[in-house]
Amino acid sequence: MTICSTEILVNQPLPPVESPCINPCTPDGDDICDGCFRGIDEICARGDAADEQRRVIRHAVAGRGNGNGGRE
Repeated sequence: MTICSTEILVNQPLPPVESPCINPCTPDGDDICDGCFRGIDEICARGDAADEQRRVIRHAVAGRGNGNGGRE
């Protein structure tokens, strides 16, 4: 019996969201970090954010800077 791969993925938890931080935080004139491309408010919110909110931030950051949300 073959199990569809999408059925397997549905039952698997998503991996934790890594921080895109590459240290040190170096905000530019628009308060966007030159290393991870997050805004200061996004950097500050990360500590208390659940993984789902972290994914939302990473998705938003993907269009900035190097286009991949920092180090990944």
